[in-house]
Amino acid sequence: MESILTSLFPLLLAIGAGYSIGFYLPASVIQLANQLINPLVWLMLFYSGHDFGHVLNDAHVIRMGLNHALIFSVLTNALSSLLVFWLLKSGNTRDTQGADTQHSWGALGKAAKECMLALSLIAAGILAAGLDLPPFVDAIFQLNVNQLLYAMIFVVGIDLTRIRLGNLFGSVRILYLPALVVAGSLLGGIIAALWTGDSIRTGLALASGFGWFTLSSVLVSSQLGEAYGAIALLTDLFRELMAVIMLYMLGNRFAQETIAACGATALDASLPLIKQKCGLESVSAALVSGLILTIAGPVMIILFLHV
Repeated sequence: MESILTSLFPLLLAIGAGYSIGFYLPASVIQLANQLINPLVWLMLFYSGHDFGHVLNDAHVIRMGLNHALIFSVLTNALSSLLVFWLLKSGNTRDTQGADTQHSWGALGKAAKECMLALSLIAAGILAAGLDLPPFVDAIFQLNVNQLLYAMIFVVGIDLTRIRLGNLFGSVRILYLPALVVAGSLLGGIIAALWTGDSIRTGLALASGFGWFTLSSVLVSSQLGEAYGAIALLTDLFRELMAVIMLYMLGNRFAQETIAACGATALDASLPLIKQKCGLESVSAALVSGLILTIAGPVMIILFLHV
């Protein structure tokens, strides 16, 4: 419980501080904060690729876990998003139905370019992780990730002052999204376990990370060994990378479905992208879903590992 609170407190403090301070800032400063989100997102994508690159450096981990991780990540993400699509009938508040063909192709081209940029930044991070960098340069990557994340969340908090969050948090319906993510992930974990030959409890534990790879890998490896800890890490890394791609390609049309794919990262790393691609009006749902999944993830992993 202490580790959960330790992880959550600085994130909630950052967004709360940004939201509180934002009410006292002039509109020009809030607009500047909005413009800072893009470069911060780009840096975070690079750092995600850098973390992913360290996993790829271990050939034994790749042989043992890549196949399992792909199966678990695809099934958990796909079933979570599909359940939201089927049961919430969400649609998009920024739907462009009726737009001319030229505009549609232009939007698709822009989304494709942004997706390529995201993948390029992730690839650059992977390449940087494989380089023999001086120790002080490599230390910069490790020291700045958390500070960058908190800066992103703080800026998003400032930008949130443009909407009234209280009205959005008041509906019980907002809880349906994280509930369906949990259901879809667990169903995906069961199917993946049957596919790979793992036990059901192992499949459920691997499915319960919801993208929080740093925590899931530690919890799983402590009970099932380093091989499964690596699978948990890769599974949740893949879930996060898939969520990035879905946000760039589908976020403007299927907001809740792509938020579902983000899992626990909707509270932190994916939140600026959600705001950018799904719209400011989707941030409240992302915060609630991400918060619930962040708390539920470690509890469910521990539960399933001790069943």
